[in-house]
Amino acid sequence: MNNSIFDVGITIAFGFFGYLMRKFDFEPAPLVLAMILGPQLEASLRRSLIYSRGDLGIFFERPIAAILLLFALLMLLSPLFRSLLSHKVWGRIKPASEPGASEDKSTSK
Repeated sequence: MNNSIFDVGITIAFGFFGYLMRKFDFEPAPLVLAMILGPQLEASLRRSLIYSRGDLGIFFERPIAAILLLFALLMLLSPLFRSLLSHKVWGRIKPASEPGASEDKSTSK
């Protein structure tokens, strides 16, 4: 800290941000990971695009790269698929009318 009002303001802002993350049950690990790996990823992407003269096809030339990009896309879209599937499945299942309605009445005496 440089004992400036700006540093105090930044500290308060990030403290409030951390409080909101904790209140809304956000995990801090992905955010920290993104802050650490983000600049490295950006530099590598820029270097690859310079090497290929701006052609995005370089990311699909090798089979392993295409598979990894497809896997990343599927992981990115998985919450949408899960939501759609759960609405279809739960829309077909009808709740029981009474608690215990599905119990076998012949065994009780």
